Amino acid sequence: MNFANNALGRCFHGKKIGILTKLVQKAFCEARRNLVYTNLPVSTIAYTLGFDDPAYFSRVYAAATGLSPRAFRAQLHGDEK
Repeated sequence: MNFANNALGRCFHGKKIGILTKLVQKAFCEARRNLVYTNLPVSTIAYTLGFDDPAYFSRVYAAATGLSPRAFRAQLHGDEK
């Protein structure tokens, strides 16, 4: 992104949703898309989204969505036990 902090702040000024929240939502939306439509490993998805640690990505994803990325994918494919 080539936004200066002030320009980015102006885009979200007065909005009920914060910049960080919006970025996290966008990242998890992209993660969900990759989990649904690709067979990419969770680690590759994490690195693609800018996470340095796939385990940390999995913990944050699980905290935000209620399921780990692996459990989400398994649920999609009917692999839940």
